[in-house]
Amino acid sequence: YSFDFSTGNSVYALLALIAGFGTAVWNTFSKKVSDRYSSLQLNLVDFILFFAGALVISLLLAEQWTAPSFSPIWIANMIFGLLFILTGQLVIYGFNRLDAQIGSLVMLIEVLFGVLLGFLFFKEIISIYTFLGGALVIFAIVLPEIKLESISKRLT
Repeated sequence: YSFDFSTGNSVYALLALIAGFGTAVWNTFSKKVSDRYSSLQLNLVDFILFFAGALVISLLLAEQWTAPSFSPIWIANMIFGLLFILTGQLVIYGFNRLDAQIGSLVMLIEVLFGVLLGFLFFKEIISIYTFLGGALVIFAIVLPEIKLESISKRLT
């Protein structure tokens, strides 16, 4: 993929950076307070904050709203919403049992799934750089699990 700052994409890149930072802050925060609050309560706070932010942005941009209806599009949106709830629960559950650094590395595997799904459903081309990046992500996930003592014993 290439990126050109002159085409106005820098706004979207900045928004992606802010979203990534916000996700990291939320995941770390939820790990710190998960011993006092249930994952359901943390998820509720997460969705309330997200809803408030999305509502403010929607109102500022004067977006058109449509009433929900029983259609395939709305059913897909409901399934998408349920998947978000399930994902939120699983992220909090996982971060309760893993160090934040390892959990954050494991979450990078979603990029690999995104590339794979793009290849399967949208016929996107996977370049050698994508393979190398995927290998680096997998290596970063596995690296904390490698015990240095066992390596040094094998070398001697």
